[in-house]
Amino acid sequence: MVLGVKLSDIVPYTSVFLDCSFLDILFGLNKCTDFLRHQDDGRGNVIQDIQHLFVTEESPAPALVCLSARSAFDLYLRVCAFPPGSEVIFSAINIPDMAFIARQHELRVIPCDVDMETLGPRLDLLEELITASTVAVVVAHVFGRWFDISPVISLAQRYRLRVIEDCAEAFCGWECLGDVRSDLVLFSFGPIKFFTAFGGGVAKVRDRGMFNRMEELHEAYDIQSVDVYLKKLLKCAGVFCLLDVPAIIKPGMFLTDRLNIDHKRRVVEMLRGFPNDLIRRLRHRPPTALLEMMLRRFLSFDSATFWKYSVNGQYIWDRLPDGVMKFGGAAVRNNFWLFPVLVKNPKTVALELNRTGIDAYIGASQLSVVEPELISLGDSHDDLTGKEAGGKPVAFPVSPFPTTAKFFMDHVIYLPVNWTVSPDYLERISVGLHRVVGMLCSAADKAAPNLGT
Repeated sequence: MVLGVKLSDIVPYTSVFLDCSFLDILFGLNKCTDFLRHQDDGRGNVIQDIQHLFVTEESPAPALVCLSARSAFDLYLRVCAFPPGSEVIFSAINIPDMAFIARQHELRVIPCDVDMETLGPRLDLLEELITASTVAVVVAHVFGRWFDISPVISLAQRYRLRVIEDCAEAFCGWECLGDVRSDLVLFSFGPIKFFTAFGGGVAKVRDRGMFNRMEELHEAYDIQSVDVYLKKLLKCAGVFCLLDVPAIIKPGMFLTDRLNIDHKRRVVEMLRGFPNDLIRRLRHRPPTALLEMMLRRFLSFDSATFWKYSVNGQYIWDRLPDGVMKFGGAAVRNNFWLFPVLVKNPKTVALELNRTGIDAYIGASQLSVVEPELISLGDSHDDLTGKEAGGKPVAFPVSPFPTTAKFFMDHVIYLPVNWTVSPDYLERISVGLHRVVGMLCSAADKAAPNLGT
């Protein structure tokens, strides 16, 4: 749909961006070409340097450097070797790949609905979902919001369950590396994550014996071809120009509108980590060029200036209009990874914001609802054939549907708010959001039936 937005009205920032400089991309490209020329690397030293950064006095668990957080999760499940049919409880907002990986290990995925104030699992539901078959709980800190995981860990310890803490969207430095009582803590540095390395993940493993077994199995993996990482960097170089350079974004958005091209969907698709054949692709070690990139990005981290990541987000958050629902108010830390807000009519609001030149988007993240699995049962307790009287299979969910998570993902839109946005454009985004939401609320009021006498 051609929106006809004026060039002068376009806010030259996008709802997804790459948290890097172009020099970072050039560094990675140089490391790839160096390896292709010389085939000589000191990857062992680089891995040790990364591990040392992630092992601190407050967080002493050893760290395993992997191709991705998903690679580490798969590796952990391989070593755990839970019996087929064992149940893993997931907080109900996560990326589909995590549940897919668990199911590939013949585990049953049980979603636990989220608390809108924390975006963590609802504790009252969590305990109800635990059965004799439950072996682990996977909880995710989503959108850069950290919730207090202590009650989850206390409950899991009472039932002797493993706790997997997914911090893929929440990295914020060495002072916050997950709870020391979590059995596995996962960090991701894919293209749209904070301090991206355009790939790579780090897993902290509480049990030293488990870590050793994971490391041994990991060392048996082939190293991913540097060609794969080189192609990703070249793709990200183009994406960087489209997402991070205002001088290109503005005419680019104007041109794609006039040509009726959905540039946001195409860019997001380009950033997907493993588009197909997931398990085979996960089971590789990171190439040396990726390790070098990870170390470069980590060494550039400065906790004294990380506050700037949340300043712009907090500015807009504090000025959200009526008609926009807030969430995560009880989070213990909010780093504003992406900038999601909840509205009554997300497609309409996003469209109207786009008409004003503000790059609102619905599908900026891979996050989705973890839905309950279905089982087939007959029409009586004695008949487990999975058929009705007429022979038609009957499917029932094995756990309650996560309605709050579904509401959240059905009503979320993403705004172009990040630490790079200039103050004048921040104000334009705030004013534009107020105008659009106010206009739609006014139109809804006028359309409502008059119930007065």
